[in-house]
Formats: sequence, C-alpha cells, structure tokens
Amino acid sequence: MLSAPFFTTPLHHGPAAANAATKTIAAVANQTWTIDAITWSYTEAVTGKLTVVSGGDTVFEIDLIIAVTDGLWGHLPFPAGLSCVAGEAVVITLLSGGGTAVGKLNVTYH
Repeated sequence: MLSAPFFTTPLHHGPAAANAATKTIAAVANQTWTIDAITWSYTEAVTGKLTVVSGGDTVFEIDLIIAVTDGLWGHLPFPAGLSCVAGEAVVITLLSGGGTAVGKLNVTYH
C-alpha cells in the first residue's frame, strides 16, 4: 500500500441553493483513502442525507434532520478512520435540503 499524505486543509464545497454539495477524492492505483472527519452545515433547517460512496458501493450513509436549535451544522469524526475501497475514487455527498437551503461540506482525509 502506498503511503498518502494527511490532508489538513479539508476538501470544501458550497454549491448554490437546492443543490447537493459533493466532493470527490480521485482514485489512485493501489491507494486506500481513509476519511478522518466530515463537517457539514446548512443555511436553514432541513432534512438531508450524507453519503460516502467508494468503488460504486455506499460505505456510509446517514439521514440528517437539522433544526435551527441544532446550530445548523454537524461534525462526524471517524476516530479509527473510515477506510474506502483501494484504487477507487471516493464521493462524499451532502444532499440538498431543498428550497433556498445551501449545504456546505468539508472532508478531512488521508
């Protein structure tokens, strides 16, 4: 397995309202990407979904119900790391909350 650098500057994506925020980590032959943490936010209360897909397989999925009292954001650390499929791209998607909501996505990985 190749040794990969730790990316301390997160991947970030903040699309226009009512669009999914998606980040792709490009495939590297024989490289296994590991997700260390995912942080997301919305501009208003929403019901959304966060997914991680690697090699065409969903390796993580969670429904998000975000209320104004929740602060409109969340942080999900993976202390042991969320390992993805070797040699495959990883796609992290924060589904839109719809309407005028804007979702932002940050991913830290190595």
